[in-house]
Amino acid sequence: TGFGKYTYKDGHIYEGTFLNGISHGKGKTIYKNESVYEGDYKDGYETGIGTYSQDNGKYVAKGEFVDGLLNGQGKVFWKGTAEFEGEFSGGDRNGDGFVKYLKQFKQPVDDPQTINGKVWPSESSYKGQYKDDFKDGQGIANFKGLGEFKVTCIKGECKTDEKVALGHNKK
Repeated sequence: TGFGKYTYKDGHIYEGTFLNGISHGKGKTIYKNESVYEGDYKDGYETGIGTYSQDNGKYVAKGEFVDGLLNGQGKVFWKGTAEFEGEFSGGDRNGDGFVKYLKQFKQPVDDPQTINGKVWPSESSYKGQYKDDFKDGQGIANFKGLGEFKVTCIKGECKTDEKVALGHNKK
């Protein structure tokens, strides 16, 4: 019980408060792959408000964690490429969310999400529903220079329904 530092057999290091020999309260873990979690711990797990980063800050997740996974409200930043804010469940985007693709955005090969069969363009955004980490349901897409469109998404594949202009719908 109290503040301390412990190096685990697998090489990751925890520094923070302990309760009965288990990480509990505020602390920081540096993993062997150099990813870092800093925030609340409960009964040995990253649970509460915290920040997780990897690849020297190229990926950062902030928000409510349960057992090491985002759960509840959170924000994720992919340095220079995209930002997401919304609801999480079990580490996946689930519920309402907003993603903004920045100027330098290039869609990762392992991300199958599309708009009208094409990758999402840089400087676009989506506000709407997510399920199991994919855009899924109704939303609004905004494309630089083109405006806002209602979209329907199924498992990450989105299609524009109609343009939204000044509060009026146009086909």
